Amino acid sequence: MSFVVNCVTQEEIDYYWEKLTTGGGEEVQCGWLADKFGLSWQVVPTKIREWVKDAAGFQLDLAILEQAFAGK
Repeated sequence: MSFVVNCVTQEEIDYYWEKLTTGGGEEVQCGWLADKFGLSWQVVPTKIREWVKDAAGFQLDLAILEQAFAGK
């Protein structure tokens, strides 16, 4: 079992991620985390459902990812 937090903005994602990992929580993988009590959470953008419906949403464009990472 896991809980989902749907977020509209990156700021919301960062806020919930920080709050849920503080005090002993940890990152797991692919947007999942475990809080200090061991409960599983997924913090995701609300548009994820829309993106998942479109198979093209799963195609990775490495050039765009590299560009985004370089700008970080």
